[in-house]
Amino acid sequence: MDLLRITKDFIQFENDNCFKDSLYANEVEQIGKETIYINLFNVEPIMRLPRKLVYLGCSHYDLKELPELPDNLVYLYCYDNELKELPDLPDNLAILDCSGNELETLPELPKNLVNLYCTDNNLNYLPDLPDSLEYLDCYGNGLETLPDLPDNLKEINCFDNNLNSLPELPASLEYLYCYNIKLETLPDLPNNLVVLDCYKNNLKYLPELPDNLKKLDCSNNKIETLPELPKNLKELFCSNNMLNSIPELPDNLIKLYCYNIKLETLPDLPNNLVVLDCYKNNLKYLPELPDNLKKLDCSNNKIETLPELPKNLKELICSNNMLNSIPELPNLNYLTFSNNKLKYVPRLNSKFRKRNPIK
Repeated sequence: MDLLRITKDFIQFENDNCFKDSLYANEVEQIGKETIYINLFNVEPIMRLPRKLVYLGCSHYDLKELPELPDNLVYLYCYDNELKELPDLPDNLAILDCSGNELETLPELPKNLVNLYCTDNNLNYLPDLPDSLEYLDCYGNGLETLPDLPDNLKEINCFDNNLNSLPELPASLEYLYCYNIKLETLPDLPNNLVVLDCYKNNLKYLPELPDNLKKLDCSNNKIETLPELPKNLKELFCSNNMLNSIPELPDNLIKLYCYNIKLETLPDLPNNLVVLDCYKNNLKYLPELPDNLKKLDCSNNKIETLPELPKNLKELICSNNMLNSIPELPNLNYLTFSNNKLKYVPRLNSKFRKRNPIK
């Protein structure tokens, strides 16, 4: 048996008795009982599946029902159909993707399930989650609560639901995407958490942030103060809140988006910062700009003078301020400075003029 292909989730062998790709549904009953891989090609109902089947792909074909599933099945991809219910799931199932259907409930989940994708259905609740689960993708439903989360869970995508609280988070969790729901508070955050995306909720404060956090998006909330920022944080999005100050910024920070809040001053900027977007605040001046900065948007403030611009700066947006002058410009690719009090246009090199119309 010759090796055909190795993917992230599956090893396929080329053999007439075990591998059937792009198979018509009406041909399923004609194939051997030893077949372990089937990828269906059309929308006809499936009557029977081979008993040793390990992989079944039947997505995008408007299927309204699935047949009884064989005990050996490990991978089931049935997303983007018209399924209203699923058959009993075999104990060996490790990957289930039933997203984009019309499911209102899920059957009991197998004890060996590792990845569950059930997004964009009509689910109001989830069944008990098995201890083996590592990845939960349940966004775009009508979920009002989540069940207890298993200890091995590493990633949760539960945004675009009707949740107003989250259960206790497992210590293993690394990625939490819980934006655009109705959260008023967050539970304690595990120390392994790397990404927290909780924008567009009703949060007034954040819990203590874990040391390993690298990305925080808490924009579009009602937060008045931020907690101490972790030293490993690289990206901070805190725009559209009720902040009037930002705490000390960690040295590793690369991106800072803090627009449309009530800032009157900015803290010292770390030298690794590449992007600073602070438009629509009450800033009258900017701190010293770091050498690595490539993009600066400080428009819609009350700034009268700009500090020296870094030589690596490529994009400068400083419109709608009170600037009387602009300092010497580096090798910019983009510049806007309209609605200021400039007495003269800054000197630009000829290459810039040819590439970019001044706005």
